[in-house]
Amino acid sequence: HTAALAIVYNKESNKQRFLYHDPNGEHYTGHSDSIICIARHPTGSIFATGEVGKNPKLIVWSSSDPRRPLAILQGFFKFGINSCTFSRDGTMVAAVGLDPDHSLAIYRWNTGTLLTSAKGSQEMILQVKWSPFQDYIVTLGVKHCRFWSTEPFKYRKALFSRRGKLQTMLCATFPGPDTTIVGTQDGSLYLFKGFQLATNVKQCHQVTQAVCATRDVVVS
Repeated sequence: HTAALAIVYNKESNKQRFLYHDPNGEHYTGHSDSIICIARHPTGSIFATGEVGKNPKLIVWSSSDPRRPLAILQGFFKFGINSCTFSRDGTMVAAVGLDPDHSLAIYRWNTGTLLTSAKGSQEMILQVKWSPFQDYIVTLGVKHCRFWSTEPFKYRKALFSRRGKLQTMLCATFPGPDTTIVGTQDGSLYLFKGFQLATNVKQCHQVTQAVCATRDVVVS
């Protein structure tokens, strides 16, 4: 994506399609301000994108026809939507806003129903991720690491041992059930079992900005 434009590129045909805002269009609309987050649906062909703005939109759309959004979710978030994530079954989408409380919300996106919401943190939340194995959500940010149950929608703060400390948390991945790997500002990788820090790899980078894992391999 670039500015307010979401782009689908077909490398076989070398062609592009776009999700864009058409103020004169009757049947579809896209983003009216810059896109600042994107999430992929478990099917791999549906995406959610969030924008910056006073009354931002979270748009769910298909790569097969990005001109016609599947859902436009608007009204809850203020000032921007800086991270979003789909549930493991793909029926729900969670996102975090740029309001002073960095509020969180979960939608059933195909009906546009706001299912639940909560205040996130007064510190900046940088990422929200939904486990593909269980119904729990992780939020990460400036001195922020919380694990959220979805029913009820409430959190437990990460518990640290002598192996690590609360600092700015930047990224996360899920190698298996009840297991979360988090990348930190000091370049470490923290492995949580549930919400408790189990082990870590200290300062393997200057800053750990991205992490991906399978059951056997971690790439960061």
